[in-house]
Amino acid sequence: MDRRLHLSIVIPVHNEEKIIEGRILNLIKQLKNTKYHFQILIVENGSTDKTLSVCKKISAIPNIKILSLKNANYGKALRTGMLESRGKMIINFDLDYYDVNFAYQAMALEPFGYDIIIASKNLRSSLDKRSLVRKLISSTYKYLLYYGFGLKVSDTHGIKAWRNDDKLHKLILSTINNNEIFDTELIIRSQYAGRTLLELPTIVEEMRKPVTSILIRSIRGFYQISKLWLTLKVKERWL
Repeated sequence: MDRRLHLSIVIPVHNEEKIIEGRILNLIKQLKNTKYHFQILIVENGSTDKTLSVCKKISAIPNIKILSLKNANYGKALRTGMLESRGKMIINFDLDYYDVNFAYQAMALEPFGYDIIIASKNLRSSLDKRSLVRKLISSTYKYLLYYGFGLKVSDTHGIKAWRNDDKLHKLILSTINNNEIFDTELIIRSQYAGRTLLELPTIVEEMRKPVTSILIRSIRGFYQISKLWLTLKVKERWL
């Protein structure tokens, strides 16, 4: 970790040739006048369009690092980017869902000892403008994690800030799931390890149609959650 580097922003991308350059330039514009030193790690994974070519084009911009994975895998992309991050805090954004003010809040709260700060769409004070179907899926997911794992936070997807230290790296390396629920598993393991978690309210709105079917993603997610429960509650419990 580079102590002079405050923020590492990790953004997995897949088949985003149409919007990636504009969104990254907009993000940099918002960060331009910050007092924090930052890097942006774009993790292209398995794109079949010209996303990688555009990434190579914008790699000339200062503070940007491009990583590329052969296969499409959001969780592995996020994992790879986090392990490559050198900032004091790691922020994970999606290309169509980022909030620079959240990053500033996370940096301001970091000295108070919070290890993970979550922008939760499930808090009462949050504003969730997504479709009813997506809200119902998020609600179901929240209760599965609460009753199945005793999770104390209401959300594990979306924007998060992570204290970048040796404990985080060890927890990342202990994860077994590199798919949709990588960050969910990492939060669960972090809570079990005694890391301090905090939730902040957020505003979330669908900016476009999802690249992957929400139904397919949900089915895969619930299957992966079941496997994770067997691992954490049955197998690892007796090790």
